[in-house]
Amino acid sequence: FEKLRPWQQKACKAWKDSDSKGIIQAVPGSGKTWLGLFLFQEAQKKNTDLRLLLVCPRLTLADQWEEEIQEKIEMPKDEIFRVDSSNVVNAFEIAQDHFHERTAFLVLFNQVEKLLKNGYWKKFNWFLIVDELHNTPIDYIFPNDFHGMLGLSATPNKKQNVDSLNLGKI
Repeated sequence: FEKLRPWQQKACKAWKDSDSKGIIQAVPGSGKTWLGLFLFQEAQKKNTDLRLLLVCPRLTLADQWEEEIQEKIEMPKDEIFRVDSSNVVNAFEIAQDHFHERTAFLVLFNQVEKLLKNGYWKKFNWFLIVDELHNTPIDYIFPNDFHGMLGLSATPNKKQNVDSLNLGKI
C-alpha cells in the first residue's frame, strides 16, 4: 500500500469496499496502470492461481501493458500470452490451450467476446482489467464471473453509459 499515492490508496479502498469491482477514472499519466497491477498482485496473494485478463483497444496499448507487467510486477515474458489476430488467426481459440500454463492474457476488444463466448475460461480464476473502457464496443456486457473487475479510463462515459458494462461504479 505504501507504494501507492494518496489518491490511489483511496481508490483502492473504494474498489475493495465495492466487492472488488469498479471503475477508476483518472487523467492520463496519473498511475492507473500501476494501480491495476497493484490490485491484481494483492488479489493474487490470496488466490495464487489467479490469472489476469487484460482487455484494451489497441496493439500499441497491449505492447505497453506487456512491458509494464514485466517491469512493475516482474512477471516473466513467458507467463504472458497475447491474444491478438495480428499474430495468428483465431488467436482466441489458441489462447484457451494456454490457460493452464500462463498467468496474464492480453486481449484486444475485437477478440474478448470470442474468447469469453464458450465458457471454457470459467474453469480458471480470473482478474479482469479493462483499459480505456470507454472504447468497449457499445452494448457489450462483461460476465460477472471474475475474482476482481477493474475498469480504467480518463473519460469512462465518453461513448456510452458505463453502468451497462457490468464493471461497477466509478
